[in-house]
Amino acid sequence: MSTLTTSPPGFTKGKEFWVDVEVPYTKIEQKWDWKYKHRLHQHINNGRLQKRVLSIYFKSMGRTDFAHEREEALNQIEEYDKEWAVNLCCQFEFSTGVSEDTVVEFAKKAKSDIVAIGLEEEYEKNIGSGDSNPNKDGLVALCQLANPDILRQMLVFSRVASRYPKTVYKRESGGTPTFKQWNQLIKTLSENSVEDYGIWYQFEHDGGRYLAIEQEDRDGVERQVGTNIEEEPANLILLHFDGQYLDVYTDTRKSANLSQTGINKDISGKDYEEDRNPVTSDEVADFTANITDKDKERQEDDLDLDYILTDIHVSRTTLPNNPEVKLSSEGGVGKAVAELSNLNYDLLSDPKNIEKLKIRYEGYKFTVTNAKRRTGSGDTYRELVYGCHAGTSLREEFEELMTQEFGISIKYQSSS
Repeated sequence: MSTLTTSPPGFTKGKEFWVDVEVPYTKIEQKWDWKYKHRLHQHINNGRLQKRVLSIYFKSMGRTDFAHEREEALNQIEEYDKEWAVNLCCQFEFSTGVSEDTVVEFAKKAKSDIVAIGLEEEYEKNIGSGDSNPNKDGLVALCQLANPDILRQMLVFSRVASRYPKTVYKRESGGTPTFKQWNQLIKTLSENSVEDYGIWYQFEHDGGRYLAIEQEDRDGVERQVGTNIEEEPANLILLHFDGQYLDVYTDTRKSANLSQTGINKDISGKDYEEDRNPVTSDEVADFTANITDKDKERQEDDLDLDYILTDIHVSRTTLPNNPEVKLSSEGGVGKAVAELSNLNYDLLSDPKNIEKLKIRYEGYKFTVTNAKRRTGSGDTYRELVYGCHAGTSLREEFEELMTQEFGISIKYQSSS
């Protein structure tokens, strides 16, 4: 086992870094002897803390005599430097809140940094190949040691990938904003809040640009995600620019609208706009009837369609006492709707009562909602909007599919 070419920069990181990426460093340090040290040893017992993770630390110690037993190896790391053992625990706490797919994706992005400090062998062990699965704990450890900022990217990307945006804006031209074009955005947010805002982190990934904005006076706040929640989270405003689209992830619609206002004041070219896409009752009725019939035909004739109508929710029906009805089946619901209609129970008789459809496409569920909207002047209109966890390119494919198949235009927006 060779020694490192340079000391990993991640070992210089302490409380401020870990708290910033939502790991409760102070708690881990204060409760080390009776809680968190024990938790690491539990990870040995349950098989999560593997030799390929521990070997990263032994190589960093310049040790070639890797302990045979993992318990002994962990004890030796703590004896060498307790802060290293705490750092390892922090890496595990962070890893718990991020998916394996996200960790693998960003570890590949950080490979050159990992190789540069002499941990290429450990990277190959943990990335997985052949019959070996990726080890996300080891990959998080390697990324944090070689390039700590990669953890910030993982955190932002994980939040974006795991929930619906509050709203989505689009424009026809102007390109993706540069890294320097945020002064007016920060000013707009700060002027309309009792808090001051600042840029927490921004980066490019897979052709898109991500911007994370936070309240600047969150001293002592330990933000947590997933199963790691131990303190009240501080709000992050997350912006994702991808082609013509701007996805905004906030806790409130007001913050999303303020973000759009600030961006439009900063950016040259055509402003981002929240496009209205009104539909008539007849269009809603035709779309629902057509996709239901198509799904029935798929079930009966074994058609090879790209999509399946898996759910339908109707708020009021012609059944006795006019109950709401929710049909759900991974195999499709078109045939069930038709059979009820043959019994004179037409679930689709009034398009205003059609609340929601779920369509499975390319492994994702697209939830289409018949949404009632109100303009600034108080007028009302309806839109067919949909939410999903798919990325921009797959969303565009789905929109195009719905237009080609049914002549309907649907709009992507949070359904939460």
